[in-house]
Formats: sequence, structure tokens, C-alpha cells
Amino acid sequence: MRIRNLVLFGGLLAIVSMGTFVWRAETTPGLASEVFDIGTQRPGALIEHRFQPRNNSFHALRIARVKSSCGCTVPDLRDTTVPPFGRMNLPVTINTTGKTGPFQAKITVEFENHPTIELGLTGQVVEEYPAKIDFSSLKRGKTVAKDFVLRSASKDNVRVLSSKYDGAYFKVSSTTLESGTRVEVTVVEEIPYGAFDKVVVLETDDMEVPKKSIRVVGYVLPPVIILPRNPSLGNIESDKLSSIELSLEAPYADELSLIAVDSEHLKYRVVLPNAASSSVTASTPAPKSSVLKVSLSASYEDLPKGLLAEEVKFRVRIGGEEQTISTTVYGMVR
Repeated sequence: MRIRNLVLFGGLLAIVSMGTFVWRAETTPGLASEVFDIGTQRPGALIEHRFQPRNNSFHALRIARVKSSCGCTVPDLRDTTVPPFGRMNLPVTINTTGKTGPFQAKITVEFENHPTIELGLTGQVVEEYPAKIDFSSLKRGKTVAKDFVLRSASKDNVRVLSSKYDGAYFKVSSTTLESGTRVEVTVVEEIPYGAFDKVVVLETDDMEVPKKSIRVVGYVLPPVIILPRNPSLGNIESDKLSSIELSLEAPYADELSLIAVDSEHLKYRVVLPNAASSSVTASTPAPKSSVLKVSLSASYEDLPKGLLAEEVKFRVRIGGEEQTISTTVYGMVR
């Protein structure tokens, strides 16, 4: 009888021990680290997520502090105590502004009575298209282009179906790639002078956001011509031919053509570029350069005596348009 009782008692202990062992194997005391995948997002997106890891212990856990590895991820700790077998409540806001490519961030949670845990965030940030294309300063007549690759956060390969833009300023073309579409914006040669701020609208097959709007800005440098101030022939004497060389400069243009020079007493000759004749008219090929040098000369016999103040008008072509600029040439006829 005693032997049978001992056997039964030993079997009961074995059963209890096995049950206790199984329960402990399925339970992890305290809180465990975890990772949340934000998926594929666009730059500038705001994503909200709530971390709720379970406290698998018989003790309340007290949170000492919460730290983020990136300013783009902001935790909002509302309750510093996690009850036994309850869940931690930690809302997190992720801002993808300025981010492209693989995204990773980490929230570190430190406790007073538990080891530190880490809550991870991972994903991809895809830049679909630039919000603005800046051409900065441009010279009219120059072909300048900028391009970018159009991608989509919701579609593997987005295509451009059509585009709307101001044809007086630029043209837009697109080429489908294996991943995305290359879009090229090219400034036209006859673009108007001054600042421009336009919008290009791309119609795409992206079902989530079919229309993509891009600002295109820049400044076309004006056709400025620089002339020397107060040029002087000096003293004009009876036995000498007086002359002076003037430079006309167009720093923001590639072409400056002289059409004609209008002066009552002074004769002119084109020095740069070389010209075969001093008689340039609209019907003859005009020398082209961003700098023109013109020699003005006067004979004593052709000038009135005394102070000379002769207005000289230069008719030029710059950036495809005609302009007339003038200066006053001074001298003393003795």
C-alpha cells in the first residue's frame, strides 16, 4: 500500500512539473522588441502607427524615457505604466519629407524595472517627381534642358499619357524606362525675356494620383547692351584725322549684330568682327558677336568749330530683336 501511494504521488508530481514547464515555454516575460514596415511612401507623407507590445509578466512595467533615432519620427508617450499582461500604448508619427530610398528609424524605450527594448520602422520612400524645376538664369537662344525620372509609390512603372504646358516657354517629352518614365523639359530658343513661373501638368496611368503638377521657374536675362560713357575725340586739329574706338557689349546674349550707325558728322568703321565695308545696311550680312567694336572718326573740315557734342545712334539686332541705342561723343574743334 505504501509503495502504491509513493508511485501515485510521484506520478502526480511529474504531471504538475510537465504542466509548469509547458506554460513557461509559451510565455516570454516582459516586453519584446518589434519592427513595423511602413511600406512604400512618397516624400512628404505623414504616417501614423501605434506600437502595442504586450507585457507578458506578472509585474507592471514603468517607462523611464523614450528616444527616437531620427527627427522624422516622433513618439507620443501617453502612459508610462504598462500593466501585467496589458499592452503598451505608444503612437508614433513618421514624416518622410526630404527622405528618398530605404527608410529606417528606431524608437528606444527605457524602463525603470525592465531591460531596454527597441521598436523599429522600415520601408521605402520613392520620389515620384520634383515639386519644382529651377532653370536659374538663362541666355535667350540657348537650348537648355533638364530631366527627371517619374516614379509612383502605388505603381511599379508609371507612364505619361499626355502633358500640358506653355509652348512659348518650353517643350516636354517623355521616354518609358524599365522603372519609371524619364521626363525632359527643354527651354525653347525664342523664350520671352524676364522671369517665368509656369506649371507642367502630366497626365499619367497612375490610378491613385493621375495628375502630376510641376512648377518650372527661371529668368531669361534681358538684352542689355553696354556702351562707354562720355566718349571723347579730344582736340580736333586741322591737320589730323581724329578717331575713337567704341565697344558695344552684350554680356547676356550670344549674338549682337550691327545694322547701321546714324551720325551727322562722324564716319564709322566696324573693327570687330572684321567687316569688309563700313556701310552696313539691313540688306547686307551683319557681323555677329557678343562684342562689337566700332571706330568713329572725324575730319576737321567736316566739323563746326568749337565744342563738339555729337549724338551717335547704333541700330543693332540682339536676341532676334532690333534695338536702337545712342551715346554722345564729345570733342573740341579748334
